[in-house]
Amino acid sequence: MAALQLPSGLIRLELPGLTIPVNDKDADGCLCPSAAEALLASCRQLAGRLWEDPHVENGEDLPDENYFGLDLYSAAAPPSWPDGYGTLFAALQPLGLRRLTIRIASLTLCDVDALVRHLPLLEGLKLDCAVELPSLPLLCRLKRLETLQLHPGEGGLVEGWDSELALRAALLVLCAEAPRLKELFLCLVPSDAQEQLLEASEQAIHWLMQELPMLRDDPPSLRFGVWW
Repeated sequence: MAALQLPSGLIRLELPGLTIPVNDKDADGCLCPSAAEALLASCRQLAGRLWEDPHVENGEDLPDENYFGLDLYSAAAPPSWPDGYGTLFAALQPLGLRRLTIRIASLTLCDVDALVRHLPLLEGLKLDCAVELPSLPLLCRLKRLETLQLHPGEGGLVEGWDSELALRAALLVLCAEAPRLKELFLCLVPSDAQEQLLEASEQAIHWLMQELPMLRDDPPSLRFGVWW
């Protein structure tokens, strides 16, 4: 990796992954133009250089170092990216990623749609960030996805996550139709502000455990965890 010529001071390469420095946002919270170009340049230079062990089995307990990480530090996609964060996911496509973690971000339905389109080889996905609940069924289009971790409280609670019925609907479609999904892990951090989220998530998971065996012969393992 010593041959990489990354723009200095903008994007930090922390193998395995890329991190946006906190101060590389403009007054509107968007990734500044120089940092945006540096990030895309970093992705181009990583193409063909990233190696993932094909023999590592996916699973909820797989260490983070086996995942390519994107730390976005809540930066919104810049106006120069016509497809929002889809522009970044498209730049990552040549890497052929099998496992990905996205941290400190707010992903919209359009962002998740772009992720699915540009990164179809994903087998393990950790969304350690806020994500719009209606986008979850889109993940069933990842035909190789085996392990999914969701951290809905990170980055601020997005509308719908604290509704048991909304959670049931979104997770039911995902778990019933994702062809290779083996594990779904819902990770939450307890707080007074998220008490309703905790209750809704726990009830939805218990309901899914009862319903999924009637919908498919090999339902994914569902886990609900509270991180103190």
